[in-house]
Amino acid sequence: MSVPIVLNGTNLGIYRLVRYSRGREFRFDLSEESKTRIADARQVVEKAAAGGEAVYGLTTGLGAKVTHRLSDEEQSTFSYQVLRGRGHSLGEPMPVEIIRGAMIARLNSLAIGVSGASPHIGEFIRECLNRHLAPVVGCRGSIGASDLCWGATMGLAFIGEGRMYDARHHIVPARDALRIAGLRPLDLGPKDGLVLANHSGFSATLSAFAVYEASVLMDAVQAATAMTLQAFRANPSPIDPFVAGLSGQDGVIEVAGRLRQLLGSESVDSDRARSVQDPLSIRNAVQVHGAALSAVKFARETVNAELNASSDSPVVDVKKQAIVSSGGFYAAHLTVAVETVSRSVLQLAVTQLARMEKLLSQRFSGLPQFLASPGANSNGFAPIMKLAESTLAEIKMLTAPVGHWPGVNADGMEDIQPHSPLAAQSLRKALARCRHLAAMEMMFASQALELSGQLAPSSSAIAELYSAVREVVPRLGDDRPMGGEIEVLAQKIERAEIPHVGK
Repeated sequence: MSVPIVLNGTNLGIYRLVRYSRGREFRFDLSEESKTRIADARQVVEKAAAGGEAVYGLTTGLGAKVTHRLSDEEQSTFSYQVLRGRGHSLGEPMPVEIIRGAMIARLNSLAIGVSGASPHIGEFIRECLNRHLAPVVGCRGSIGASDLCWGATMGLAFIGEGRMYDARHHIVPARDALRIAGLRPLDLGPKDGLVLANHSGFSATLSAFAVYEASVLMDAVQAATAMTLQAFRANPSPIDPFVAGLSGQDGVIEVAGRLRQLLGSESVDSDRARSVQDPLSIRNAVQVHGAALSAVKFARETVNAELNASSDSPVVDVKKQAIVSSGGFYAAHLTVAVETVSRSVLQLAVTQLARMEKLLSQRFSGLPQFLASPGANSNGFAPIMKLAESTLAEIKMLTAPVGHWPGVNADGMEDIQPHSPLAAQSLRKALARCRHLAAMEMMFASQALELSGQLAPSSSAIAELYSAVREVVPRLGDDRPMGGEIEVLAQKIERAEIPHVGK
């Protein structure tokens, strides 16, 4: 059964984009108002082309060749030249879901009606989406000052000169994929090549997936922490509504409330606490989590705005019947938003590692050293901490800020760059490692819940989480290899198949 999706330039967000990119049941269209806006803007472009006024990328060259005026003959072929001269990308192909996301993001931005694209450009992208075609684009090639080379690579496939994923996700020549799907290669008019190449749809999509995955990770870390708090018999005062409220931080207040929900009626019962004061990784979990939640919320707002914005240059002002230069393609805001999440994720990971060590320490937890089962010939989870520390080392590298330096492009015209795609790609890799840490803490906490006798009582949420872990990871008695179990549990976290994660 197909689900109709009508884009209008204002109704796309992170969760919708991820869902639309991954699903095969959606059929896309543009609203009638959007189609009218696109047509009106195109009339302005055609008038400017006929009038011979200097318009970037329409009657002039690009970048350092902005002073070159295109002849009438050059204008008719320049769109193809734009794609052929910039359709460069390197590395492994991006996943289909990312390419589809970029196509959806671009279609939605065309719906705003300021790009000046020929109306059939949006119709063609829509048809490719509906027939499950996606251009093949390498994972390297953008500096974030528009995704120019990525967009041009995508455009090459649309005109039948690149490669495509067909409806079965097989990579084939683009012309063959289009022919089998019943489509002809796209015909380009003046400015259409620039419309296809010069936008930030890939940066926005990569950022959207990164922020979505960070939200899922936040749920998983909260769940793992709740399991640890119960198994450790932590002092609950930091999550008390009165204490959390004193912070004045919405993130702290929200995560404290979530931990109380997960822990149930005993979450504020200080009589069951082991100690008046716990180690900071336990006592200050709400501060670390609260900061991360606030970072994710900031990033979500930023990316949602980008998904409903124009990143074209130049843009068409229909009211003034003018085509004007724009800097909307420069995605510095995405870099700042994504890297804010990256820094908070590093704090999450460091705190998680410290908390896991406390569970394994008999001196702190009162449980058997390394959570070894009594009577077993085992060193418990001690060797797993080596995996955890190596994972944290990778996270530290991946969450480092991207480098910034004066640019060397276009003979000095393009002299700065935000590297937003690199920031988003690095965060996604870091989040994959963070899911491994979350899986490890859930494993440790499940064993600790058994050894501490804290599994029973009031919280059905903790019991549900414990059962979900035990479906994948049996109790550790005698030593056994556990890397595969960690991987499977991390994959379940990624797919939000763990209770109270991604809901």
